[in-house]
Amino acid sequence: MIARTDTKSLLAQSLLELCHKKPVEKISILELTKNCSIKRETFYYHFVDKADLINWIYVEGTHALNEKYTGKEPLCITVARVMRFMRNNELFFRSVLKDNFSSQVLHKKLIQNKSERIQDYVKTRLNVRQLSEELEFAIMFYIVALVNITEDWLLNGMKEDERSLAEKITLVMPKCLADCFDSVSCNGNWTGIDLD
Repeated sequence: MIARTDTKSLLAQSLLELCHKKPVEKISILELTKNCSIKRETFYYHFVDKADLINWIYVEGTHALNEKYTGKEPLCITVARVMRFMRNNELFFRSVLKDNFSSQVLHKKLIQNKSERIQDYVKTRLNVRQLSEELEFAIMFYIVALVNITEDWLLNGMKEDERSLAEKITLVMPKCLADCFDSVSCNGNWTGIDLD
């Protein structure tokens, strides 16, 4: 059983806990709600379906990291922090990615969420309402690559250290996008940086 907190977090914790016992596609809403001692109807008050909860877990888990660190440290460190969050919840993310429906939903939501976040950051940074076509394309190109590489990393056992992979991911960022950040790469200097 899990500790009490707000309802959405409680449902998220329940799903994360149950993923240690079985794949996400085998976990029913009834099982999920029983595990955290709430009514099934309450689930549907907060989420449309299990895919909505899965997206919420990712967005909530990464939002705090992005808010706290984006623009305040080299981008590669923030990317590595998000990857560490995924590593810390490996069973959940691998289970989601192995389930065809959940994987497709998460894939689309990851691309949408990351694209919107970077577009908003860049618009604020450049003090513009609309980005150039070149910049919009660069963001979409980069995010699709980032999501696909991250999914492969998760599905293939996360053999590469998140610091190394984050450094590679940020080094190939299109120049027009990289220019919107104060610092993109760590240039291999991770001294004193704790990702947790």
